[in-house]
Amino acid sequence: MSGSRLCNRRIIWTALLACVVGLTASAAPAGDDPPRPNWNATATGTTRPGHGMDLDSFAGLSTHLGRFTGEGHHVLNPVDFTFVGEATWTAADGATLRVMYTGQLFLSGDPVYPFGFVADCCVAGGTGRLAGATGDAVMTGALTGLPGEYYFDIEGTLHLAGR
Repeated sequence: MSGSRLCNRRIIWTALLACVVGLTASAAPAGDDPPRPNWNATATGTTRPGHGMDLDSFAGLSTHLGRFTGEGHHVLNPVDFTFVGEATWTAADGATLRVMYTGQLFLSGDPVYPFGFVADCCVAGGTGRLAGATGDAVMTGALTGLPGEYYFDIEGTLHLAGR
């Protein structure tokens, strides 16, 4: 394995571990109501093979961001169809949101989008008005294959710095 690929995998796994630790540490005490979803998004995009990972580009609509575009990458484990990835979402005003995710592919039974997926997302900051953002969400969607087209929906919580 090349040094660059090994470094990228270490960065992804370290970032995912940081999100898990952060989410565990910030869990609500027993008896408190869990936070209500305040972040919803929907998007469509394309995915294509890259060097050691699949490259994603997409556009959609999100609470807190409005219309946005995004680019990222993910790595699929072909043995168990789990994946990890990250993306940068860019709002119309140039503010960005960094989103990391880990999930699972499954057969959907849909002839157009035969591969469904579900993933846990973690927000790891941003820039501009989204600097310091944190949050977590569940992403659900489906794709046609690789290369291919996909869509996803997100529901979760997004906390903006200072709010």
